[in-house]
Amino acid sequence: MRAGATNRLAPIAAALVLWTARAGAAPQPLADVPILNEIVAISVVADIGSHPGVHCILDTGSSIGVLHSDLTVGAGHVGVMNTQVANGRVAMPIVQIRQITVGSTSLSFVNFLQRDHSWFDASQRLPCVIGANFLNHFTVDFDGKAGRVRLYPQGTHIDDILGAPPPHGTHLDARVGEGNIRVNTMVGAIHTLSEIDTGWGHATPNRALLDALGFTPDDARIQLETRTGPSGKQITLRVSEIDQVRVGALLANKLKIEVGEADMSHIAAHRDPYLHVGSDLVRQHRLLIDYAHADVALIP
Repeated sequence: MRAGATNRLAPIAAALVLWTARAGAAPQPLADVPILNEIVAISVVADIGSHPGVHCILDTGSSIGVLHSDLTVGAGHVGVMNTQVANGRVAMPIVQIRQITVGSTSLSFVNFLQRDHSWFDASQRLPCVIGANFLNHFTVDFDGKAGRVRLYPQGTHIDDILGAPPPHGTHLDARVGEGNIRVNTMVGAIHTLSEIDTGWGHATPNRALLDALGFTPDDARIQLETRTGPSGKQITLRVSEIDQVRVGALLANKLKIEVGEADMSHIAAHRDPYLHVGSDLVRQHRLLIDYAHADVALIP
């Protein structure tokens, strides 16, 4: 897969932004767009090929994006991927979109998996997921408090964006992979592996963590919650709360969790206590990811 800006001057501009940042001037984002409030997952408006104004999830938990087949007409087919999804593995066509634009910045020749109505509902309001193969061309600032997503040139240091080194513990001891950001967390007194996933909703513990917290299948702490899903349909979730979750310097009290998804394959695969951290936590705080330097910061 090739990726590049549509304007020949874009790489020069990006280099100048990085140079001025290291020289002491605050770097300027290439894109600064509002976070939509349609669902819990982080979503923005993007232009997908010849389709303007598409509502897309920005998914740090996916190595490659996914598009509904309505958005891939005329795209080049470059192969098939047997890929892991939430409930198993499925073969998906890989298509290449000539240009993806978020705000005022674009990348060319970006690969996506193509899905049709068998996966995306016909009334789906968010037929687009943009994955890490787009995001890793930038330093990404998910500013939940301000309700904005900002894309900085690849290699922009987080401390330059913030203007000064943040408090101790803000930079996480993170492992940044292809489609996953893993961090060590404390759930109460339980050492827990976590992944931060902006394409996910409520935090989801695996069965081992639920057992360690003393949850039972008919636990009185579990409540039913009805909300609108991405397709616009009403869905019912089994939810509860965890008293304390510490991620670096951030201490989250009464963190809402989704109990019913604990047996999904990518969560159940973890034998030790595990927590899949979703966008509801990111929306309350500020998450910055410098993909080039594998640096992650979470600011309370």
